[in-house]
Amino acid sequence: MTGSSVSGASNVGGLIGNQNVLGTTVNCYTKTNVISEKDSILNGNIGGLIGIASGSVIYCYASGNVKGKRCCGGLLGSLEGMATANNCYATGDVISSDDLAGGLIEYLYDGSLANSCSTGKVQGDIYVGGLVGKQGGLSGISNCYSSSNVTAASDYVGGLVGAQISPPYFQNFNSISNCYAGGSIETKGEHFGAISGYLDEESSISKCYRYNDFTINGNKILEDDKNSTPDKINGGIITEPKLVQAPNVNITLSETENTDQPVVVQLEIMSNNEIKKFSYVKVVQKINPSNIISNGHITPADYNTDINLLLSDFDQYSELT
Repeated sequence: MTGSSVSGASNVGGLIGNQNVLGTTVNCYTKTNVISEKDSILNGNIGGLIGIASGSVIYCYASGNVKGKRCCGGLLGSLEGMATANNCYATGDVISSDDLAGGLIEYLYDGSLANSCSTGKVQGDIYVGGLVGKQGGLSGISNCYSSSNVTAASDYVGGLVGAQISPPYFQNFNSISNCYAGGSIETKGEHFGAISGYLDEESSISKCYRYNDFTINGNKILEDDKNSTPDKINGGIITEPKLVQAPNVNITLSETENTDQPVVVQLEIMSNNEIKKFSYVKVVQKINPSNIISNGHITPADYNTDINLLLSDFDQYSELT
């Protein structure tokens, strides 16, 4: 289905508004923009393809943009009631001016999502995820990825899922497994992560990874802090990622003349919790310090990783890229 736009207050989809529990949607797509501008807390379940899905959605995709007051998903508004979505994707941008925004699904509750992806930009206030805004009930996400750039004005923000909240006493029934996160996160909130922004004690994450160029607030994450299997704190908050902060980089050069000879430097990188020291293996110092010196190769003393360093004008500044 193609068209300019579809609008409504709630349960609005580019193709279907409300799919019942016996429904099956297969091999469908839409390029329609879906809009819900009504300013009401009762509005929601806005999806690029389906507003609220309670049955099966298979081999479907949406490329239109989705915009609303709240509860907006690139493909589905919500997937609930033991519903399933498999081999689906969404490429449009998603904007929710309030809570719940997901690149593919805004709210996954008591359902399963597999072999699916999202690539569009995602913007919201709270519960914002590159793939799913919020995961609840007894639900599972497997073999999925998102390369969405995620922006949130408030809290609970994830490269894949904004927050995972399971019913009490149902351990590991709310799960994410074998998934990847790319893109980036921009947020002013306290709870965020490359995979999930919030993980309660009944939820689980396994065999999930982020791309090396994944950034949070413009900063890369140290290699040992993938935020793939986060700690759980009494049913509460995921451990925050350690960010590399370029302004806190201190470099000391060994004494050498301005030649093309290798020099040795000592580099300190400030993370959220502590300072880690790295030995810079090789830098070629050019005669003109305003030129880029070299894309160096760092062998960390405390981490099993490489970090690329861009050195420009030693006397004034340095930055990590």
